[in-house]
Amino acid sequence: MMGLYTKVDNAMIELNKVGKVVSVDAIKEILKREKEWKQKLQQPIFNDANIQKATNYLPTIFQYS
Repeated sequence: MMGLYTKVDNAMIELNKVGKVVSVDAIKEILKREKEWKQKLQQPIFNDANIQKATNYLPTIFQYS
């Protein structure tokens, strides 16, 4: 689960830097672009529901804007 949160956190930081809306699709697009992260999308933990849970939870412990 920590790997999921780490990757989603990094993607959320990137999206916020460029002023894009954080969404499951936007996060998956970032993961697809990054060579070392692309294979993560094949892992069951990186499903849409878990990515959504991470995007809901992470802002409760980190500030993104």
